[in-house]
Parts: sequence; structure tokens; C-alpha cells
Amino acid sequence: MLGISPAFEVGFEDMGTGRRFLAAWAPRNRAPHAVLILLPPFGEEVNKSRRTIAASARLFALRGFASLAVDLLGCGDSPGDFSEASWSAWEADVRATVDWAASRWKAPAIAWCIRGGALLAPALSDRVASFLFWQPVTSGETQLVQLLRMRVANERLSGRSASTTKELRATLEAGETLEVSGYELAPELVLPMSRVELGKWSVPRAPFGIYEVGSGEDRTLSAATARFASHATAGDCDVTQAAIPGAPFWNSLEIVENLSLAEASLPALEATVS
Repeated sequence: MLGISPAFEVGFEDMGTGRRFLAAWAPRNRAPHAVLILLPPFGEEVNKSRRTIAASARLFALRGFASLAVDLLGCGDSPGDFSEASWSAWEADVRATVDWAASRWKAPAIAWCIRGGALLAPALSDRVASFLFWQPVTSGETQLVQLLRMRVANERLSGRSASTTKELRATLEAGETLEVSGYELAPELVLPMSRVELGKWSVPRAPFGIYEVGSGEDRTLSAATARFASHATAGDCDVTQAAIPGAPFWNSLEIVENLSLAEASLPALEATVS
């Protein structure tokens, strides 16, 4: 089937949690081996990642895998403002996406977790056959602290008196939303997210592919990701892990397309369905 362009569809679907915008890539004129359910990066990182996600999904489709990306509540194309998003709503959205995929394709589901999307993986513990992690954020607390530091940096750049991360967190804990780089962060979204620690996740016994990009000849997983890989291994998961060369597409100044992670992931994906 190589060389035959994959099928690509977009549109709104009633997911049970509400109408959501979906993008689907699939092998043309054949049933997929499996369906990758995208758990996307957080905030602006998802915009930086769109080109790599689309190019990777096309490559997966050429190798017999479908991919399904849902626009979560408040994330742009789906109804609602970002300030209306909550962690429980996002968990419900990704579970509903797995259910929708099962109604369309009779194929196992794989959670495709990129950056902060990895923090949604525990919501699919009993819904998918395997997990694929790209440059995962393994700590919700780390994700929140990074967001708060971004707000502090933006305040300093604008010449305003900068808040502290402690003060900003207190604002959230008081039930107020917080604007960071154009995104209105609701306490119902980021505080539950901050309590997710993949190193404490009771992992399902399933194949885990864990990949990061790096530079230099002595590439290794970051310390946090290496600890997560060890945790998954201790949980009796079949773990494949690698650090490979490639550009950090999620935070590059210019939009870049990086297929190295998709190419590295394919052997493990194919092994899970062989």
C-alpha cells in the first residue's frame, strides 16, 4: 500500500460529551491494524506540533494504522472557551474518542501521547491496548509550574511588577482563572492536572513505547522520562525506549516537521499487532 495516499477526513461528531471536532487519517481501502488516539500537547505546544502530527499520521496510515485527533473542549474548533475546560471534561473527551473509534473501526486502540497529553494517559488505562509516548511530560506539577513561570516571565517583559509562582497558584486555589500567553487557565483544569504523576500511575500491563528527541552522539532519555520508563518496566509493561536525533518541534521558534519519532515508533507499533 506504500505510495497510495491515505484517506483524510475532518468534521464534527456527537461524542456523548458534546460535539467535538475530529481529524482522522486512515489507510485507503483497507481496515487499519490499529487506531492511534492522539492525546495532544498542552496550550501553544499543540499549535507548534500540528505539522508534525499530520505528517506522522500520514506516515502511520501508509503503514496500515489509522490516527484520530479530537479537539478537546475549549481548544479552538470544538465548542466552548478554553476557560470552560476542566480536567474531568478532557478525560471524558479522550475516553469518548476511543469509544467513537471502536464504533467505526474494529481495531485495537493505541494512546498516542505527545508532551502534556501524556498526563491524560491514565484516563485510558482500561480503554486501549498499548501506549506510545513522545517527549512525555510525566509530572502535572511540573507542567503547572512551567505555565506559572511563563506568566511571571511575561509580566517582567511587559514591565509590570511580576507575581511569584506561589502568588499565582494561590489565585488558582482561590477559584480564579489565570491568563497565561493568551490562554485562560481555569482552576478546574490545571489543579487536577497538577496532581497527575505518571511515576505513581498504576500502569496497565501493556506495551509502552517511550521516545524522546535529542542531539549529540550520547543521546539518552531525560531523567524524568527514564524514571517513568523504569516505573513502567517495574509494572510489568513491555517497554521500548529510545532517544533519537531530531528537532524539538513542540517549542521551535519556527514551525518544523519532524518524522524521526514516527519512524522510530513504527517497529514497536507493528510488533504490537503482529
